[in-house]
Amino acid sequence: MGKSSNGPKGAVILAPTVIPTIIEATPTLEVLATPTPDPTAGWQSYTNTKYSFQFKYPSNYYLSDKLFKLQSDKDYSSARAISIIKEANKEEGQPPTIYLNLIETQKSLQEFIGDDHAKEINDWQSWKQASGLDAVEPKILSIEGIQLNSVYANKVERERIQTAPNHKETQYLFKKNNLLFVFSVNYGTLNPDTKEDGSDEKKTLDQILATFRLLE
Repeated sequence: MGKSSNGPKGAVILAPTVIPTIIEATPTLEVLATPTPDPTAGWQSYTNTKYSFQFKYPSNYYLSDKLFKLQSDKDYSSARAISIIKEANKEEGQPPTIYLNLIETQKSLQEFIGDDHAKEINDWQSWKQASGLDAVEPKILSIEGIQLNSVYANKVERERIQTAPNHKETQYLFKKNNLLFVFSVNYGTLNPDTKEDGSDEKKTLDQILATFRLLE
């Protein structure tokens, strides 16, 4: 109650009582972010302690490193690479395959890509002359510099000699000192053995690369 004061003829007048306004807080709803599913959940892990790297690959793929070895930049082949192939396709001839070649070289990425392409042009000319067939000349379609986890890489799109299914190829090349890592996958035409065009393997390679890391 407010203070009183004397009015006319001694009447007591009461000052109005001020009642504070109560503002009720509006409850807020907490919106929880939906976690992004991990596309590599449940994948198998591959670790190479000799050359200090690691990556994951799908559980329905088969990985072979039986013939894997460090190669020279003068003589390298997918026959000595790590190969990753769908389990269902491993008995088929020339199925779409993901490869990892490890090559010892002092060349820069650009030098290696240029020399590799020049070598393939020579091979194509020799094959064309020997076979008498008029095959399309191999081409480098694009070279893109990208950041791949903690390493700088070149992504190369190319067309190889058209003597086998899936002659188109995507490569990812990056270096650690004098070690050159070359991930690749072939795709583009229907494989008569597997009835696939390699598009699944191309997508899978991008997911594998997202898990790749160099070990200290």
